[in-house]
Amino acid sequence: MPTLDQFEKNLRFALANIDKQASVIVEQNKEFILDLNREQLQDYGINSDGRSLKKYSSNTVQIKAEKGQIFQYTTLFDKGLFQSKFDLLFRNNKISIFSRDSKSSDLQEKYGSNIFGLTPDNSKIYAERFNSELTKYLKSTIYGRTN
Repeated sequence: MPTLDQFEKNLRFALANIDKQASVIVEQNKEFILDLNREQLQDYGINSDGRSLKKYSSNTVQIKAEKGQIFQYTTLFDKGLFQSKFDLLFRNNKISIFSRDSKSSDLQEKYGSNIFGLTPDNSKIYAERFNSELTKYLKSTIYGRTN
């Protein structure tokens, strides 16, 4: 157990570096976060508000049925390029998800920009994971530092 002086130094260090650690945690969980967004689209056909995406046209339904793909709801998945190029930025303690695919602007125009982002339920799942990892950092930094 650190002395009171060491505890205070450790606490100041932890607080001074908390934003950096938050960025590290987000980066370490990047694929987990992006997979949550992908699963919303592929498994449920919903946006970050939890609403169903605009239905496919009858032509697209026919093509998807012939390919053996899901056509009952919109997944924004054909060959996978759009979703494989998902990426995120973490700025001002906010995660922004986007796709580097050339179709991104057209898809956002057609289906809305909220195709990117996590539903409230998935936000909660990630928040629990984030808070757990941040708590570990704080405990190890405050109580585990010797300098």
